Amino acid sequence: MAAGYADVPGSHMFPGQISWTPTFDSVNGTIVFDGSILPDIGVLDRPVKLTVERDKVVEITGGHQATAFGNWLQKWNDPQMFKMAHTCYGFNPGAMLTGQLGEDERVWGCTQWGMGSISKLDAPPDGVPAASHVDGICLNTSVFLDGRQITDSGRVIDRDLQPLADRLLTG
Repeated sequence: MAAGYADVPGSHMFPGQISWTPTFDSVNGTIVFDGSILPDIGVLDRPVKLTVERDKVVEITGGHQATAFGNWLQKWNDPQMFKMAHTCYGFNPGAMLTGQLGEDERVWGCTQWGMGSISKLDAPPDGVPAASHVDGICLNTSVFLDGRQITDSGRVIDRDLQPLADRLLTG
């Protein structure tokens, strides 16, 4: 298979996303989805705030979509649905927030947080089973890596990465 082509059977991804799985039980703090939550909720009309302790969502606030999201998670009757699974950085210069996950998770400067099941590809050797999986989008994210700021409100500011980002954004 040539780079960029999905002309053979198997798993293929659209360009513009970097994915990683955090060390389990290491995610603590606040995550604010302000883009979309998929499936079921769609593009958000106001932010949905998650309070996370040791990977587990312990509180969801933010209006009617936050309530609907909490109810959606609860209906699975599976505690794993409240656990963080992975995160991704979006870096596709043409992606727009549409309510379609394949595009939303690639919006330039976003982060996407997955909850619920984790594939064995993302969490070898067996993955982590759950009743389902859901992804939420945080737009214009500021990212720090080992104390070094990489993005500021969705803009790449790292001096080593900025020329690469500029090339992607200007074509």
